[in-house]
Amino acid sequence: MVNNHRVTNACRATTSNRNEHYTKLKPKLTKYTGKTFTIFHQNICGLSNKQEELLHSLTEHPPQIICLTEHHLHDEELEVMSLNQYTIGAKFCRKTHKCGGVCIFIKDNLHFTNINMDKYTKEKDIDICAITIHTPSGTIVVVTAYRSPTGDVTHFLNTLETAIDQLYNNTTNIILCGDFNINYLSDNKKKTDIKFLINKL
Repeated sequence: MVNNHRVTNACRATTSNRNEHYTKLKPKLTKYTGKTFTIFHQNICGLSNKQEELLHSLTEHPPQIICLTEHHLHDEELEVMSLNQYTIGAKFCRKTHKCGGVCIFIKDNLHFTNINMDKYTKEKDIDICAITIHTPSGTIVVVTAYRSPTGDVTHFLNTLETAIDQLYNNTTNIILCGDFNINYLSDNKKKTDIKFLINKL
């Protein structure tokens, strides 16, 4: 979700609740782009054999941007990955540990710039990538982040805050998507910390 300040919330859309997020995001993002604008996030748990299933699930409301966590692919595999009418805009692929990884696919007609986030990544603790979308009304930065269940929460939160601080300026709106492996169904310190970070931003 976007407002005139900084990051306001995390997009945690899944295939099963995409319509709910579509309804909430549509009026807010349309304000900035002049047309319907949707973003979809999914922890895909391995993209290599799920391209058709993913695209089929998005047929009703095809988004302009697809943010994926845990794609489980290497750089060379993701570079040749084909998603109809989408281009790979940003990615992070693990080199040491298995699984993980994040990426952002963008509709072919969108004007975007990749943001190099390599200095913020630390496998398991924080996988992160980002793009800048250029619109007539200004710029929108889309960030996708992932933390493994065994990743250091403190390192994740501190690094995420640092990254967003450096991305933010008065003319930029930031959309944060991701899977932080934090249980939102119960009260716990991890939930409190991530909510504090998001609310502060």
